[in-house]
Amino acid sequence: MNKEIIKRLKDKKFVRAFGLMLPEEQECFKEVGERNCLFYTNLNQWSGQEHGFANSVTYVIKPDYQPEPEFVDLEIVKKG
Repeated sequence: MNKEIIKRLKDKKFVRAFGLMLPEEQECFKEVGERNCLFYTNLNQWSGQEHGFANSVTYVIKPDYQPEPEFVDLEIVKKG
Protein backbone atom coordinates (compact mmCIF):
# COMPACT_ATOMS: atom_id res chain seq x y z
CA MET A 1 0.00 0.00 0.00
CA ASN A 2 1.31 3.43 -0.90
CA LYS A 3 2.01 5.41 2.29
CA GLU A 4 1.88 8.71 0.41
CA ILE A 5 -1.66 8.01 -0.85
CA ILE A 6 -2.73 7.02 2.68
CA LYS A 7 -1.30 10.24 4.10
CA ARG A 8 -3.18 12.28 1.49
CA LEU A 9 -6.44 10.41 2.12
CA LYS A 10 -6.24 11.17 5.85
CA ASP A 11 -6.46 14.92 5.11
CA LYS A 12 -10.10 16.05 5.35
CA LYS A 13 -9.32 19.06 3.15
CA PHE A 14 -8.11 16.88 0.27
CA VAL A 15 -10.76 14.18 -0.01
CA ARG A 16 -13.74 14.21 -2.35
CA ALA A 17 -16.63 11.90 -3.21
CA PHE A 18 -15.60 8.26 -3.67
CA GLY A 19 -16.84 8.20 -7.28
CA LEU A 20 -14.58 11.15 -8.19
CA MET A 21 -11.40 9.60 -6.79
CA LEU A 22 -8.67 8.02 -8.89
CA PRO A 23 -8.84 4.22 -9.14
CA GLU A 24 -5.66 3.95 -7.00
CA GLU A 25 -7.32 6.02 -4.26
CA GLN A 26 -10.49 3.92 -4.37
CA GLU A 27 -8.42 0.74 -4.14
CA CYS A 28 -6.53 2.19 -1.16
CA PHE A 29 -9.81 2.81 0.69
CA LYS A 30 -10.93 -0.75 -0.04
CA GLU A 31 -7.64 -2.14 1.29
CA VAL A 32 -7.81 0.04 4.42
CA GLY A 33 -11.39 -1.10 5.03
CA GLU A 34 -14.52 0.70 6.17
CA ARG A 35 -13.77 0.27 9.86
CA ASN A 36 -10.68 2.47 9.42
CA CYS A 37 -12.56 5.25 7.59
CA LEU A 38 -14.89 8.11 8.42
CA PHE A 39 -17.52 9.44 6.03
CA TYR A 40 -19.12 12.84 5.69
CA THR A 41 -22.86 12.80 6.37
CA ASN A 42 -25.56 15.10 5.07
CA LEU A 43 -25.65 16.54 8.61
CA ASN A 44 -22.21 18.08 7.97
CA GLN A 45 -20.30 15.85 10.35
CA TRP A 46 -17.81 13.02 10.14
CA SER A 47 -19.14 9.63 11.23
CA GLY A 48 -17.85 6.09 11.33
CA GLN A 49 -19.02 2.79 9.79
CA GLU A 50 -21.18 2.66 6.72
CA HIS A 51 -22.04 -0.38 4.63
CA GLY A 52 -19.92 -0.37 1.49
CA PHE A 53 -18.31 2.53 -0.31
CA ALA A 54 -20.87 4.69 -2.15
CA ASN A 55 -19.82 6.86 -5.11
CA SER A 56 -21.63 9.96 -3.79
CA VAL A 57 -20.19 9.84 -0.25
CA THR A 58 -16.98 11.56 0.88
CA TYR A 59 -14.60 9.39 2.89
CA VAL A 60 -11.41 10.00 4.85
CA ILE A 61 -9.04 7.52 6.49
CA LYS A 62 -9.01 7.85 10.28
CA PRO A 63 -6.07 9.98 11.45
CA ASP A 64 -4.77 7.27 13.81
CA TYR A 65 -4.76 4.52 11.14
CA GLN A 66 -1.40 2.80 10.60
CA PRO A 67 -0.98 0.29 7.76
CA GLU A 68 0.06 -3.23 8.63
CA PRO A 69 3.79 -3.77 8.16
CA GLU A 70 4.63 -5.69 5.00
CA PHE A 71 6.59 -8.88 5.53
CA VAL A 72 8.83 -10.57 3.00
CA ASP A 73 9.45 -14.31 3.07
CA LEU A 74 13.10 -15.22 2.78
CA GLU A 75 14.49 -18.64 2.09
CA ILE A 76 17.14 -19.79 4.56
CA VAL A 77 19.75 -22.03 2.97
CA LYS A 78 22.08 -24.13 5.12
CA LYS A 79 25.61 -24.40 3.74
CA GLY A 80 28.07 -27.17 4.44
